[in-house]
Formats: sequence, C-alpha cells, structure tokens
Amino acid sequence: MHSRPYAGAGGRDAAGRLHPVLLLTAALLAAFLPAGCEYYGADNGGRDKEPETVTGVWDGTGSYRHNGVAITKFHLDLVQNGNAVSGSYSIKRAVRGEMNGALSGSVSGNRIDLKMHSHGYADGTWSGNSMTLHWTESGFGGPDWEGSRDGTVNLTR
Repeated sequence: MHSRPYAGAGGRDAAGRLHPVLLLTAALLAAFLPAGCEYYGADNGGRDKEPETVTGVWDGTGSYRHNGVAITKFHLDLVQNGNAVSGSYSIKRAVRGEMNGALSGSVSGNRIDLKMHSHGYADGTWSGNSMTLHWTESGFGGPDWEGSRDGTVNLTR
C-alpha cells in the first residue's frame, strides 16, 4: 500500500504541514485581492455607490426670480479638497454676454457655498450627480433694473 503524504483533513500531511498548492493559492489571493475591497452589487440594491465629493464638471440652466429671464448656461468645473472647493465657472444669460472666472467655496454634508469672484455667490444642495443652487449675481456690467438679481439653477454632472 502506498503512503499518501497529503491525504489528511484540511490538506495537511501527517506532520501537520499544508500542501504546497494550498500555500501557493493563499499567497496569490493575498497578493491580488486588495485589502478592504467593497462590493456594491446586490447588497446595495444593484446601485453603484454615489460620488462622495462635488469634484467634477457640472452643467445646468435656470432663471432669474424677479423677471424669469433665462440663465441659458451655468457651467462649473469643481475640485473638492477636504471641505474646500475651488474651480471655475461660466455663466450665460439670455441677451447678455458670458461671465467667466474663478470660484472658491466650501461644502458641509450636502450643502455647498460658492463665491464666483467678480460675479456673485451661490449656495444650495447637492446629492450624487445633481445640484440645485440659488445664485445671486453681481458685477454684471449691464443696465440697472429694479428687483433682485438672483435665480435658481439645476445642474447635473
């Protein structure tokens, strides 16, 4: 009768040593599976994980509250670092020129506050790939009108 050195339970020989194939398999799994990997399949209702920062390119439209004039382009290119936000903007209104510039601001939870340097400020909320802002315009260089210079814009990324 032949001796089978690795015939014992759990792939061990008589001396309790693991079979070399089991050792190799364990080493390969440890090397190629990242520690703490997350799974977003069926345990998450089949949805992908939503973004955790506002970083990205956001585009939207809206209108002024006072007179309903269209805000035909509201473009933000945002970078979030901790709670701080920086980036650039481009805003176009019906029958007016385009406003461009740098911005800075902050986020706290789903709240965002932005200062559009030379053209006002905006605040609002964001969730995943949607954002709603209340924008108050300043420094537009156009004729005066009575009433507020603020509006609402809805953006997506």
